[in-house]
Amino acid sequence: MTYYYINVDGISNNFDGYILNIALDGIITATKGTSTFTGVWMVKSSDDDPAYDKGIEFTISCDKQMENLDGSWLITALTDSVAKLKDDTPSEEIHLEKI
Repeated sequence: MTYYYINVDGISNNFDGYILNIALDGIITATKGTSTFTGVWMVKSSDDDPAYDKGIEFTISCDKQMENLDGSWLITALTDSVAKLKDDTPSEEIHLEKI
């Protein structure tokens, strides 16, 4: 994760040290040091905002940071190496970059 923004706090480093593996089989794994957290993800149609036709939903909650990621996100930009996501309100934004 290269960017995480919370409207209340501004740019956050809450995800520093986490490595996310978002596998094609719908499994997401987050690793930080010796801790590993596993969940699921899926792409879905976005009904929350007509400006975005696709969304992604993460179901992962094992620690405070993963609870911030857990839930539905609108896909604002998507390439082979970068995904930019925002909450359905302008309060949170995440940028993921393939390494």
